[in-house]
Amino acid sequence: MSLPPGSDQHDAFIAAAEALVPALAERAGEAERARRVPGTTMEEVRAAGLLTAMVPSRYGGPGLGLRTVSEISRVLAHGCPSTSWVVGFLIEHNWQFARFGLEAQDELFGKDGCVLAVAQLQPSGRLRRVEGGYRVTGRWAWCSASQQSDYAILAGLDSGDPASGERANALVFIVPIGDLGQDDDWFTSGMRATASLTLVADDVFVPAHRTVPFAAFAGEDNPGASIHPEAVVGYPLGPSLALFAASVTIGAAEQTVALFKDQLASRVLFATAGDTPAGRPRSQARLADASVMLRNAQLLWRDGLDLVCDTADRGHRLTVEQRAWARLLAGKAVLAARDAISTACDGAGASIYYERSPIQRFQRDVETLKGHVVFDTDRSCVSYGQAALGLPLTDPF
Repeated sequence: MSLPPGSDQHDAFIAAAEALVPALAERAGEAERARRVPGTTMEEVRAAGLLTAMVPSRYGGPGLGLRTVSEISRVLAHGCPSTSWVVGFLIEHNWQFARFGLEAQDELFGKDGCVLAVAQLQPSGRLRRVEGGYRVTGRWAWCSASQQSDYAILAGLDSGDPASGERANALVFIVPIGDLGQDDDWFTSGMRATASLTLVADDVFVPAHRTVPFAAFAGEDNPGASIHPEAVVGYPLGPSLALFAASVTIGAAEQTVALFKDQLASRVLFATAGDTPAGRPRSQARLADASVMLRNAQLLWRDGLDLVCDTADRGHRLTVEQRAWARLLAGKAVLAARDAISTACDGAGASIYYERSPIQRFQRDVETLKGHVVFDTDRSCVSYGQAALGLPLTDPF
């Protein structure tokens, strides 16, 4: 069940996230320079119990839903978007583990309870069938949280058997992070602390029970949906993942607009006798514009969450049009959050671009984050238009 605000468990997790925000903000510069989330932060996150949020009840976790983990990420982003991204995905990837078969879940959840993993679902690996499983070779870029993970959830193509007419099939699989090489190529203008480097597999063995066909993994009938009582395990992957990921940009925009509001009353304008922007009509109007853009982002995002959660929790399936709409809402929410940040920054003066200013970091992080494939509104706009007109989708994810 995707618990709503006001439920005791949901509110307790959100309160725990809020308590961490000051420390995350204090360490944001350190995290960015190190290009990874500090170990102290990870210890505090673990101690707060946040990493267990989506562990199914079958394995001793609270089995919380999409709304809760999305709100956790939104709140943590008030302190540091990069840290929020890493922690949020470490939480959410337990939901992805719950979509595998029972043998794989018993092996991983039964050993560790909460499992820390990176996930990259672009099927850029190649799988070769061998006795008991597969040998996999490939490279996966953009692997956020690699430095904190014990496992990786990756995807690749099983070439099938052309002689018998068997077609290639995309598979999702689990591999220990220690079996993979790491290409430290994460040098970016934003989201620096996510350590989203490239993982490399060179003829790594993957047992068959740690694999699942991509189509089954992404859909409502994934193997875990019949194992767990939590409805969230059967949520469709694409729209759920997009809306969850968008939560970081919502939190970043909320904090940026709040900081801009404070700055309007404290920044002294050049060549004045102590005047502040708060007394200038254009600055007042700019705050109004940024606030409306922020509200637009929040409403788009929450509308998408409500659509996915309410539909699935009632035992219904999203239609093709609803899935496309939810993806579109997530992408448009990210762009609205970006616009709110840009509007605030355009009126905040040059001082926000000192490294010590959190505003410039929020702006750089969101400008980088918006490039994530799930926020590609060029594609999601086309998909929704096709679905609304009853046409086949050229991009069904």
